[in-house]
Amino acid sequence: MSLKFKMASLLLVSMLLTSCMTSSKGEVVLSESQEYYAGRAAAAKSLTALKVYNEKDPQLLDYITRIGYAIVLNSDRAEMYEGYNFAIIEDDQINGFTFPSGFVFISTGAIKHAKNEDELAAILAHEIAHVNLRHPEVATINELKKGETAKMLAEGAKIGMTIFNILQASKNKEPKFSEKDIEKLSGALGGVADQLGTVVVKGYERDQELEADDLGLELLARTGYNPVALRNYIERLGKQSSSAKGWLNNGHPDPKDRIVRINELIKKNNYQEKDVSPRINRFNTYTAKVRSNQ
Repeated sequence: MSLKFKMASLLLVSMLLTSCMTSSKGEVVLSESQEYYAGRAAAAKSLTALKVYNEKDPQLLDYITRIGYAIVLNSDRAEMYEGYNFAIIEDDQINGFTFPSGFVFISTGAIKHAKNEDELAAILAHEIAHVNLRHPEVATINELKKGETAKMLAEGAKIGMTIFNILQASKNKEPKFSEKDIEKLSGALGGVADQLGTVVVKGYERDQELEADDLGLELLARTGYNPVALRNYIERLGKQSSSAKGWLNNGHPDPKDRIVRINELIKKNNYQEKDVSPRINRFNTYTAKVRSNQ
């Protein structure tokens, strides 16, 4: 990859993220493309510290993706800038997290904890609910409002304008800048991605997690899954605090509180327990490899 191409790519991301800082009303807003590039940058940055399981079991990834898209198509944000992207993280902790623009990660521990496809769908429905409720976008905006982040973006914008001028002057010639120039701009953008990634992985605000449970329950019902599966999954979650660090961290509500709230919604919406047996064979087939490592 040429230096010119690297710089042009970084400049594009710099311009997109920097433009998030202004709107006609003086508020911070994100376009679909801005949300996508912010999410992709944060997800990519986080993956450098995580073990990706995708290539170890591509059939499981395909299975997760198909379940995810079944829920997505019954949601209120079925279309994203570049579609939804699902990934499996190799981690025994029970966790799932969602980056802006529909980058949804689920841990092998969360998959192993599920007893059937409907419970697996419940995890994904909760994460997809975050996207529908724009919680990742809110997290991005809040991060962009922070003084240090704004400072980093401003520095990135300065470097970006310098790069733009160099690119314009060079036109068809190879521009005169070095790997150090790339490092400066990457560092500014990387700092934003790091901070946003930390917010996402640790979990959203307590009220946002409860909202994701509420909508997740509805998405399960819309898709034809057993809506009670979310309650069943969380009930067992509360008994495994050592491995459920992700879904039981300080940002997430106590499992008992979540169960009470979910039971109220089940009663209010007259959701009925559904038979999960028609899907149990394919669940056992596709999750056999990951569960054999327990």
